[in-house]
This record gives sequence, C-alpha cells and structure tokens, in this order.
Amino acid sequence: MSEMVERVVLRERPMIERVARIVWATRARRIREQDLISGYLGTKGRGDWTFDELEPALQEALREEARAAIAAMREPTEAMIGAGSAKIFGTEWHNEPKSDVEYIELVWPAMIDEALK
Repeated sequence: MSEMVERVVLRERPMIERVARIVWATRARRIREQDLISGYLGTKGRGDWTFDELEPALQEALREEARAAIAAMREPTEAMIGAGSAKIFGTEWHNEPKSDVEYIELVWPAMIDEALK
C-alpha cells in the first residue's frame, strides 16, 4: 500500500479508534516480549491477538483510554505552541495564500511532534 493510500485510510478511521488500536498494538508487543522472556511457547499467545479479536469490553476500555489521552492534549503546552509558530513563521509559508486545511496540516504535526518529545 502506498504512503498516500495509507494516509487516506488512517484519516477515514476516527481518532479514538486509531489511538485505541495503537495502544493495543503497543501492549501486545510488550506481552509478546514478556512471553518470550518467560519461556511461553504457546501457539497463539495473548500478545498475538489483533484488536478485532479482543473482547468488546476490552476494545471499549481501550477506546476510553484513547479518549482520555486525546482529551489530555486538548490544551497545547507552551512548547507545542512554539513549535506550531515556528513551523509557520520559520518558513516562507506565511507569505503564501493557504487554505485552512493546509494550515492545519502544517501546524498540527509540528505541535504533536513537540508533545511526543
């Protein structure tokens, strides 16, 4: 799948669902690592389950965690604001007419990248 197609597919999935799935993928990786360390050699360990194979209650619990994580990012930090400003004013971008969508696509990743540091 091309990078452009992957981006479109990701955009079609609600953010809560995207975050919940990546939280599970991260946990599953850790579970697989622990299973290897402890010598678990089952045919399909719990860390091998996909999000869609999880019990609906666990899927919903992961979505609740995703909502909480996203809500925590509602108010940007000073560093995030600085990164967004630097992205706009540190380039020639501010001299060119851009749509609101292009503005958001430019600033949002810079702010999130700063939050992830």
